[in-house]
Amino acid sequence: MGNMPKTHYKITFIFILIFSLFVSIFTNGEDITALSNKIQKIVEESPVKGDGSLGIYFGFLNNEKVIFKLNEDTPLTPASCNKLLPTSAGFYYLTPDFIYETNIYYVGKAKDGLLKGDIVIVGSGDPSICGRWNNDDITKTLKDWADVIKGMGINTIEGDIVGDDDYFDEEYWHESWYPAERGEWYEAENSALSLNDNCVDIFLKGAENVDEPATYELDPKSNYYKFSSNVKTSEKGKGSSIEYKRQDKSNTITADGKIGIGKKSHEYFSIYNPTLYFTTVFKETLEAKGIKVKGDAKDIDDLDSSRKKNLKDDKKRKLIAIYKSPPLSEICRIINHHSQNLYADMVLKTISAKKDGKGSFPGGVEWVKKFLKEVNINPEGLVMVDGSGLSYLNKVKPIQLAELLRVMKKRYGDLFISTLPKGGQGSLYDRFNDDDYQKEVKQNIRGKTGWIGGVNSVTGVITNKAGTEIVYSIIQNEYSGKKADVITLMDKICVEVAHSEVK
Repeated sequence: MGNMPKTHYKITFIFILIFSLFVSIFTNGEDITALSNKIQKIVEESPVKGDGSLGIYFGFLNNEKVIFKLNEDTPLTPASCNKLLPTSAGFYYLTPDFIYETNIYYVGKAKDGLLKGDIVIVGSGDPSICGRWNNDDITKTLKDWADVIKGMGINTIEGDIVGDDDYFDEEYWHESWYPAERGEWYEAENSALSLNDNCVDIFLKGAENVDEPATYELDPKSNYYKFSSNVKTSEKGKGSSIEYKRQDKSNTITADGKIGIGKKSHEYFSIYNPTLYFTTVFKETLEAKGIKVKGDAKDIDDLDSSRKKNLKDDKKRKLIAIYKSPPLSEICRIINHHSQNLYADMVLKTISAKKDGKGSFPGGVEWVKKFLKEVNINPEGLVMVDGSGLSYLNKVKPIQLAELLRVMKKRYGDLFISTLPKGGQGSLYDRFNDDDYQKEVKQNIRGKTGWIGGVNSVTGVITNKAGTEIVYSIIQNEYSGKKADVITLMDKICVEVAHSEVK
């Protein structure tokens, strides 16, 4: 053995190398086929099989290798998986480091504690003026501005508090959304000037006895809206089931529903005209700080043309303060992690405002389609009317969403992929917890979820036991069975893929 010729060593080494390569290719092929068969079996055994339209795509994230596909080229209603489109295009056109700026000015003369003129707040489409980044203090930014004004020696404002929301168009609420649900947080109207997700927070608590009225606290408290509650207390151990109703162009909100004995719930209801909401709450904040405001809260669109022109004159505006948002990457994390509808629509309109000056839904959609073409994703079959995915009119192919995540991984590494929640987090907080088999891999499953009536979807990236990143998209439309059955189908497939060892 010790006297074996060197040429024999070389031949043996080459043979082992070729054999190992052959085994590797053969084994991986077997693994992919076996995994594909497992997915097929899960689909065939599901009670939602053949019920409506089911589109599935699983493939490698870093190349075009396919693991499983079913109707992957069929345009389907994506629900909130639609949010992946404006957030991706936002990274592309605005950059992940993009910062919104909201400027506050005064127009007039300030002297001896008196401002003879108006305060003007100019919106840029920033959705982040809220408590989310301010230790749950919803009006912190407004209080900071009031402190700056007070620090200027101003204790009386003779004019109005005016909100300039002209960076966006006037389509605050898409016509294809649900008219009966205008009061719900997920249908919040969008505006270039936004406060607290254009909602009011409500903290509910069930009483001590069944059928007694639930108690509640509102934040921010304001004269801008009128709220009444018909929420009653139900049996102990029950959760909350509450609806918030208001008519179009109304800020009279009614809550109806049940909450369990002693149960606490933090919820939200939306308001009409976010710009006027913003200026009203700011006026009230100024007054709470001891600054008298003789004028009214105004939306700049309600002013006559000459006054509007005067307040928009940059030469007459004197800067008081600038609020800067967190970077777009953090805003997109809120969108994709928690499925925040308003933020997605605001980003879509921001793209339009930056690129074409329209600040509109249709403008944003056109730029999303251009983005897809520029990154070599065929937009054929794509129908898009909003950023949130709330509309049934939206259509996208599972393969398009999968290819989108491949592009984002290649361009931005893990930065974009990390905006998607893992199992047990965000909109996946109650997923992959049925047994130890699921719990073992739930942290390896990232996914953007989606749901509207008759539609369920999830799109994301799974890291399997071999460390392979697998991109996927599952969209189910028009099913008539239980929502839980569709989620079970999706979760079973994702868990099997996460347990696989394909390379």
